[in-house]
Amino acid sequence: MKLSELNTNLKIINNDVDFESLGLALEHYNDKPFLSFLYNEYFMKKILSNDAITAVVTTEQVAELLLKEKPSLGILISNDPKNDFYHIHNTLYESGFYKQNTIKSHISPTAILHPSVNLMGENITIGENTIIEPNVVIHDNVSIGNNCTIKSGAVIGGSSCITYVNEDNRNAIVKSLGCVVIKNNVYINSNSVIDKGRFNTTLIESHVIIDSLVYIAHDVIIKENTILLGGTVVSGYTVIEQDSYTGPNSTISDALLIQKNAKISLGAVVINNVKSNQTMSGNFAMDHTTCLKIQHYTKKKISKL
Repeated sequence: MKLSELNTNLKIINNDVDFESLGLALEHYNDKPFLSFLYNEYFMKKILSNDAITAVVTTEQVAELLLKEKPSLGILISNDPKNDFYHIHNTLYESGFYKQNTIKSHISPTAILHPSVNLMGENITIGENTIIEPNVVIHDNVSIGNNCTIKSGAVIGGSSCITYVNEDNRNAIVKSLGCVVIKNNVYINSNSVIDKGRFNTTLIESHVIIDSLVYIAHDVIIKENTILLGGTVVSGYTVIEQDSYTGPNSTISDALLIQKNAKISLGAVVINNVKSNQTMSGNFAMDHTTCLKIQHYTKKKISKL
């Protein structure tokens, strides 16, 4: 599709280029040419370094900077690039622009699914000796490996809650195109939720344990042998490396890197990357030892009042 074929009032400048999909600057989609967006200069390097991006929705000011560095780009001028990008995406989604290969779901004959399990859509794969308990909901584009256990009430592969303002000036949900991949020997306890990727993949690697009432947002990667205890919230695009641990009711902000063997204490709110072997505590979270020192100092001060 060319930019000029879009049903939009946005002005095209520079090149009327072709694109095959929409996507985000930090991702790759099998090197297919795609349309992205940029609302300020902060992520400009990501746009310039991603050769698959052929077109960008952006402001007039940022467009000038982009074209100085990459004159081959096609540009759609917008006062609100992010919102207009998602409006274009949803319009194309409804029109059938995104042609996904529909594969008939495959359930291993050795998998055990309770009769109340709800398989919603196609492209669902469930591996050998996997056990899925009552009232689990599995949406389309979900792959579950061998020897997994999914307890009652879990929801796998639902859409992420990304919003934009539609033509009626109402908040609307951005359609999710991605998938969920759950590797082998994963345990998911009751009433946990794992969203599919927005355009790409939410990945749960082997031997991960997910407790009850855990929420894993779109495009998260949880690496091997990690434990997420009850009430943990992991926001979109975060990566938690192997052998890590999150305590009950901990919250991890979006697009962070939690390096291997890290520990997030109960109730911690993490807004920065976490180094290997580091323990984080508090709200907002800091190194555990520092947190204890501050608590000790504060208690001494209060006791003297």
